[in-house]
Amino acid sequence: SAAKAARAAHVRVFTVGLGTHFFDPTTLKHLATDTGAQYSEAVTPAQLPVRVLWQSSTETPAASDR
Repeated sequence: SAAKAARAAHVRVFTVGLGTHFFDPTTLKHLATDTGAQYSEAVTPAQLPVRVLWQSSTETPAASDR
């Protein structure tokens, strides 16, 4: 699985979903959680870049990265 490969490579996968009534964020939430990262949801397409930048700026380094 993608999460297993990311964990093996010591990579955290921060995910961002675009919330619509057709969207189920379960898979993205699991991928983020399983790799020690976070999921964020944008309500509108205009918020996507903001969410990505927010996650990048709030990311805390793993203990092995310090």
